[in-house]
Amino acid sequence: MPRIARAPLDPSMRREDGTLKPGTRLNAKGRPRGSKAKGATRLEILQELVSVHSDGKKKRMPAGEALFRKVVIDAIKGDKACMILVLKEWIKLEEQRERAEEAAYVFTETDRALISEIHARMKACKPLAR
Repeated sequence: MPRIARAPLDPSMRREDGTLKPGTRLNAKGRPRGSKAKGATRLEILQELVSVHSDGKKKRMPAGEALFRKVVIDAIKGDKACMILVLKEWIKLEEQRERAEEAAYVFTETDRALISEIHARMKACKPLAR
């Protein structure tokens, strides 16, 4: 990746050890007020509602969903690049689902018995007076 050429820093802005003097600002103007990060803009574009014709009806859906539907349809029609994209996404989704299933806690009979006992004790307690 090419390095970005920078304007030379005025030597009077630095101390003898090379660090910046207090109050020195390298980007005095900063990012313009109201501007957004590039990633946020891309996400907003994918979330923007667009009109799509599906099953003879006009529907509104997020642009990302419409795009993915189009890729799936093209994959079904035989477009190899679209097939690869869809299959890679499917693999990712399956891996996420498997991880979620592994992470899900399964209550044992002992757990259920303890929960029932705690619940019964809580029901037997008198409510606190306020």
